Amino acid sequence: MSAAAQGQSGKGNQLAARGPQPVNAGWTLVAMVLTATILSWLFLQADAISTTEHQRYARNLRALHQADAELNAAVLASRLGVQTDFDTIVASITTLHRLGEKLENVPDFLPNEDRFAVLSNVNAFRSTLEHKVDRIDLFKRELSVLRNSLSFLPLAADQLIEDPAAPIAET
Repeated sequence: MSAAAQGQSGKGNQLAARGPQPVNAGWTLVAMVLTATILSWLFLQADAISTTEHQRYARNLRALHQADAELNAAVLASRLGVQTDFDTIVASITTLHRLGEKLENVPDFLPNEDRFAVLSNVNAFRSTLEHKVDRIDLFKRELSVLRNSLSFLPLAADQLIEDPAAPIAET
């Protein structure tokens, strides 16, 4: 072996005997600091979403769904004659209006784009609700007229039959 080759071989043995390079230790330290920084940032961002606010909004959405189902059931019960008053319908409509107002308070943790999208959906719901309420009011008026007419018809027929001066064709 030549002297130059032995010198090269000797340097390699000396470096291996010293242990890890200081440059590698520096990069390891930088990686650890960077990892700690990222984990700290993620931990802080986890608190940016308020679970209380999220649960409140989700609870209002579930209540809205429930109130709408109760309104539909009350309208059907009125139509079938199971329920003769409109108190449940009025209470359900009031609840839906109240929940619609609450849903306009969109959670703060949403980005602005998503907040506007949610608010747009809430406004569309409120518009649809107003249309539904108008249709239900029309239904209530027509059903009331029908019920009154059906309850008065037998009485009117009896009065007509008992009245000797009534122009009833003899058959």
